[in-house]
This record gives sequence, C-alpha cells and structure tokens, in this order.
Amino acid sequence: MKRSAIIIALVMAFVWFLPTEISAQGTGKKKGNHTEWIKEMRRYKAEFVAEKLELTQEQRNEFIPMYQEMETKTWTIEHEARDMERAVRKKGAEATDTEYEKAAEALTEVKAKQGQIESEYLKKFRKILTPAQQFKMRGIEREFMRQLMERNRVELNSLVAPYEKVDYVQLIPHEFEKTPKKSIKRYLYS
Repeated sequence: MKRSAIIIALVMAFVWFLPTEISAQGTGKKKGNHTEWIKEMRRYKAEFVAEKLELTQEQRNEFIPMYQEMETKTWTIEHEARDMERAVRKKGAEATDTEYEKAAEALTEVKAKQGQIESEYLKKFRKILTPAQQFKMRGIEREFMRQLMERNRVELNSLVAPYEKVDYVQLIPHEFEKTPKKSIKRYLYS
C-alpha cells in the first residue's frame, strides 16, 4: 500500500518533469522551462488530435490554432484556481474566511467555466469539423492522455530497478489529500 502511493507520487513527478527533459534534449533548449514545455505539449496534443481525426490540410490549418487557443483558455482557468487553492493551503490557519470562500468558489466554478469555453469552441469547430469528427474529438483527447502516461511509464521503468517498476498509472483529477503535516493520506489511494 505504501509502495503504491510512493510509486504514484514518483510517476506524477516523472510525468511533470520528464517531457521537459525530453523536449529540452531534442531542441537544445534549457531544461526546466515549464512554460515552453506547456506550449510544446499543447502543440503536440493538437497535432495528435488533428491526425487522429484525419483532417485535411485545410481543416488542420484552421483547427490547430483554434484548438490550442481553447486549450490555453481552459488551462489558464484551472491554473488560476489551483494557484488560489495553493495560496490558501499554504497560509493554513492564517487564511481568512474571505480567502477560503474565494478559493472554494473558484475551484467550484472551474468545470463550469471550462464547459462554457468548450461549448463556445464547439460552435466554432462546427465550421471546420464534420459531426462525426466533433463526436470523436473527446475520445481522442482521452486516448492522448492514456498514450502519454503509458509512454512516461515505460520511460520511467527503463530508468529504475526491476523492483521499482510501475505496473500501471491511475490519474487522479485533483491534488492528493494531505495530513496537517503535509503527508499524503495514502490509505485513500490504495
């Protein structure tokens, strides 16, 4: 149980930092530039979705910038809410009721705001994509995430001893619950 929680934490850290290292090696850029990595991942994801949707060159030229724009907006909303959450968690008992309230409100509204953005862009995508392509897009996005995680798992396993290898990766859509000492509540994740 303890081992699986440690492995999950290692995989999450690996997922966060490995692509930066890989892209930095491939382009000669300095390692650790997270903003560039995010842009690269958005571009890669948009290309992946476009390829799997079998878009024509004309469709690709319109779809990819629009898709990247949508991804940027949805990521920004989530990032701002998570930053607010982290700030309140960091303050702990010193956080005011207003700060707690604003953070809770921001976290609650994330999905709704992202849904609004995706709905707005779905209308724009209708001008570019066929109804079948629009329908397939969400499944392809999930496939992208699964493939990315599998690639990272395989890469991680090539770097560690056999007894440390990760069998599978489970995505958890929120930050791990923690104790007052900031330890992960492992019993919740095994």
